Amino acid sequence: MHLKFLEAEIKADAKLYRKAPLGSCGMTDGQNEFHFQVFCDDDNISKLTGRKTKELDISKDGRTDAVYGDIHFYLPAGTKFYDKAPTDNSISTTGISERYRSNAPLYASMTLAQGNCTMVTRQKNTQTDGKYALLGEPLINADGEDYEYNLYKTAMRNYKESPSAGFELLRFGRVINTENETLVPADAPLWMTVRYPDGTGVVNLAAPDIKKFSDADFPHWTGWLLVDDDNDTHSQCNSAIIRKLQEEGTYEAQSNRLICCLPFEWEKSTIDARYKWLMTGLPWEQCTSEKTAIWMVPGTQEKKDRVLMSEEDYGKFKQHAEALF
Repeated sequence: MHLKFLEAEIKADAKLYRKAPLGSCGMTDGQNEFHFQVFCDDDNISKLTGRKTKELDISKDGRTDAVYGDIHFYLPAGTKFYDKAPTDNSISTTGISERYRSNAPLYASMTLAQGNCTMVTRQKNTQTDGKYALLGEPLINADGEDYEYNLYKTAMRNYKESPSAGFELLRFGRVINTENETLVPADAPLWMTVRYPDGTGVVNLAAPDIKKFSDADFPHWTGWLLVDDDNDTHSQCNSAIIRKLQEEGTYEAQSNRLICCLPFEWEKSTIDARYKWLMTGLPWEQCTSEKTAIWMVPGTQEKKDRVLMSEEDYGKFKQHAEALF
């Protein structure tokens, strides 16, 4: 949208190829801008994000049809942290000491980039609903320098019977290609250093009670939320979730991680349902005989005044909208 022009090849039922030019960037309010939007229903949201719900299901591992970016681990309450990893990379804890046992769920995230492994841990804020606070400073290469560049060597050393599956375990926290890769032994561990409140310890992240995810799962503890609590059909945003973020002063910081369900606007049959309020007023507005409306922002004491659209002007608007749709 807002393009200066479309290429001649862009027309109804045309076959478009990847990287083919569509047009030239146009202007909005005197600035070069364009508008990009993806329309999709619940089934396609599930394909894009792996879920249809506000938060991710942490009772099971994340999706495997798409895996990319950072790797995330859900550590349930009761997770044991040790002083070091077993020398033989076994699951046996003989010879190592338990340093900490969590009394609340923790969320660890692993970033591999430019040879380094950065591990951060989050914990749910008990004072502010929906917030997850970072614990201490990030751990960088806590399990060896050039951790990412040495994944192959580590896999060959720690998973001699199945180095390829071991590499996936090191990289993704689990074996993804289960049709062609088998970890030997099946319960082979992934010992990594993870921060807990007021300390660090070594955890077997491959343990089955620790659930694994990637950025493809859009983890809610990193800020991603599916917002679907706005039930009106007036193309207004009256989400309680978004309103709360605004009241807390955190909306700007989190707005780029909100996936919001809104009425589909490019539909002729719903123009009146979505826009007739321009002429008649919204259900929560106080309208006057002088064709003005006082809008009380839902959930607040803030008031806004506006002039209602005339029937003639609304007719022009609707005709214009129908031509676009």
